[in-house]
Amino acid sequence: MREKNEIINEDILTLYFKEIRKYPLLTHKEEVNLIKKIQNGNNQQAKEELINSHLKFVVKIAKPYQHRGLSFLDLINEGNLGLMYAIKLFDLRKKVHFITYAVFWIKAYLTKAIIDQSKNIRLPVNKNLILNKIKRHIRFIEESEKRTPNTIEIAKCLGLKIDIVKNLLQLDQPNVLLDSPLSTEKSNSDSLGDKILNSKILDPINYTINQCCKDDINKVLLSSLKDMEAQIIIYRFGLNGNKEHSLTEIGNIFKLTKERIRQIEKIALNKLRHPNQKRKLQDYYNV
Repeated sequence: MREKNEIINEDILTLYFKEIRKYPLLTHKEEVNLIKKIQNGNNQQAKEELINSHLKFVVKIAKPYQHRGLSFLDLINEGNLGLMYAIKLFDLRKKVHFITYAVFWIKAYLTKAIIDQSKNIRLPVNKNLILNKIKRHIRFIEESEKRTPNTIEIAKCLGLKIDIVKNLLQLDQPNVLLDSPLSTEKSNSDSLGDKILNSKILDPINYTINQCCKDDINKVLLSSLKDMEAQIIIYRFGLNGNKEHSLTEIGNIFKLTKERIRQIEKIALNKLRHPNQKRKLQDYYNV
């Protein structure tokens, strides 16, 4: 039955790819004109034209999210929902191309769909035991030290791999719909998506640009450095949204001396100074 469904999905995808090839890409001027029509009077024809012109982008963005529990067809459908949500919220005053903005919501819907799907998978008993152990450790640190430990600390203390800690904690997150009301008391209550958009904490455009930079930086770090070396560089220079840490602070995290952290940092920086790696990073940081 599963193989039959996969064949059906592949046939549908083939037809879909053939269909979306017909839609041309828009110039920035054409894009702006369509958005103005939509915002001035909910013009359905303009909305469909704007959506159709960006369907190929959704496919491209959805590709890396494959093999995480959802079919490629389902991922494309979720990405298209994110695209439509972006049209609803886009502000022309931002002076950017629509797709730059839409990428944020497309990725948000893709990530949310994958997390929701994972909720439907019952964790094995041994995984539940590990998750409960992690949660107990987090509660202990929060109560005793008045702070929340990061995944590296948790993994080191409990003797677990960092990826295992991250994955289990992600599975434990509550389900929240991006377009569901935050309050049931008012019919016009803001959705979570609206709240994110209006928040000073997160600007979708800046987020998208920063995320691209972060992805490039992480590729270099992961490909050229050992796990601990990469984490020390991330903490030392405040990458990926972390604050800059002193050698002593990093030593406390890894339970190593300040001098040992300095040595590992030096080794990592020497690797990053290799011409091939430096060329990849120089647009973002002076290594």
